[in-house]
Amino acid sequence: MTHLLQCLLAAACLLSGCTVMEMKSNNERTTQQIGAKETELRQAQKQQAELEAERQRLSNDLRTRDLTLAEMSARLQELVRRNADALATSEEQRRQKAQRQKALSEAKAEVAAVERAPGLSSDAKAKRLKELRDELRKTLELLAKT
Repeated sequence: MTHLLQCLLAAACLLSGCTVMEMKSNNERTTQQIGAKETELRQAQKQQAELEAERQRLSNDLRTRDLTLAEMSARLQELVRRNADALATSEEQRRQKAQRQKALSEAKAEVAAVERAPGLSSDAKAKRLKELRDELRKTLELLAKT
């Protein structure tokens, strides 16, 4: 009987050791996952900050100086690229990213339409360009709030 009791005690010690090792392994795996998620979050925050900085620069330029159609088109293309590169991990972030993409694509299409309008006089193009700058500035301000 004492031999059976000793065997049971030895088995219990071995099992508790395995459980501790498994818990340690799970803990290490969770720590690695947290580290990866923190890195991903920092990258997403950096991309978001870059996108916001570019949006702010374009908004300031639209407010303070006359951008040409080519400059507006290039700046919009850069915003579209940065938005596409931005990580969106939650449903809300994906919705905001899609909303930004739609607004930027619409603005880009309007600029392209003015560029391709052969029948517009230079005065009409200048007037439309001013309207586009004002619309784009408002759009950028709305995007900043999302």
